[in-house]
Amino acid sequence: QSLSITSALNNFNFCPRTVIAANQSKLKLLVEHTTRSSHNHNSGCWAKCHFSSGTRVPYDYALNRGFHTFQQFDTRMTAKLAKTKIVIMDGVPYNNNSYAGMELRNLRNSLSPIYPFGGPARVPIPDDKIEWSSRWEDYSPPEFTTESILIGDKDWADKELRLTDVGLWPKWNQQDGGINRKSHHGNYRTDNDGYPLNPAGRTGIKGRGSLGRWATNHAADCIITRWKKHEDGSAVIIDGKPQLQFIGIIRKDTGDSAFPGGMIDAGEDAMTAVKREFLEEVFSSEEATDDERAALEDSLKNVFMRGETVYKGYVDDRRNTDNAWIETEAISFSLDELDTDVFSNLKFKAGSDATGALWIDIDQNVKLYASHKSIIKILIQKLNAYW
Repeated sequence: QSLSITSALNNFNFCPRTVIAANQSKLKLLVEHTTRSSHNHNSGCWAKCHFSSGTRVPYDYALNRGFHTFQQFDTRMTAKLAKTKIVIMDGVPYNNNSYAGMELRNLRNSLSPIYPFGGPARVPIPDDKIEWSSRWEDYSPPEFTTESILIGDKDWADKELRLTDVGLWPKWNQQDGGINRKSHHGNYRTDNDGYPLNPAGRTGIKGRGSLGRWATNHAADCIITRWKKHEDGSAVIIDGKPQLQFIGIIRKDTGDSAFPGGMIDAGEDAMTAVKREFLEEVFSSEEATDDERAALEDSLKNVFMRGETVYKGYVDDRRNTDNAWIETEAISFSLDELDTDVFSNLKFKAGSDATGALWIDIDQNVKLYASHKSIIKILIQKLNAYW
């Protein structure tokens, strides 16, 4: 009885559809009457959330962000609306069920049966239930967020989300202050309660795990390369192709070789993060004096002048959950474009997150952390290097 029924859908070109129209002070459900027969079930749901900026967001975002009157909705109505397949995002129709393509679907090899850092066992996910578009009414994974994230206020971590505080929740799929909550793969959807959903599908565990941010946790990886050479300075050629090397670290948590990299701080861009993480993990710059750090940065300034993004997207990481995941921007820098190898006079000193830093030869047998092998292969193919 509290709903306003109308047959007119202002500013909409798609009819007939159930529409949720919302603003900061008033919320109403607009239903256009359909002339189709009762046995036709092709009608669906559209959502449009009006802000002063005119942006439009998914129905589930409108349901759960700042509009407390929706808390009075019968849960069965919410569940019915949750079956929506198409939404208006930034004024453009967007299919929530098409984002999890095969590329993302396959980035799941690192999801171990037991979540690391003292987490519970993941619910096994059948292949036909990976995508969120596949109905699984009994899906009820355990929830886990490490204690270190939950205790105290941290700049790199979000607060817990409470349904009673939905008006204070992060702004999904957009720039939220200094925090980038967008995904490189387009707009991710949220569940009935408003929690963000992993674009690669179900993972068997909900919560944040050991990740600080809900939804996308943006990282940056640094790939500094050179052609491997013999002592006489000639290039190492294998099967008619030159062999490439990159500066890698040995991760302290897993023992795997990896690119130097880490999470992008609030208000920071990928290039800045790449430089910072490289200096910290390869030269332990956090322990250096201001003068030592300035001298190091000056000696490497030409290295970071020309960077090229090799990959931007989802990372196959063991820490990913249903509600939090890692996406990276991997930027490569070639020393072969410089007159001299500046690293010949510098001594590596691994930072606190690594047990070592070294030049790593690249071939198909190299074992790297998470999606790093797939990323380096993109660079290898572009340079036509030995693999």
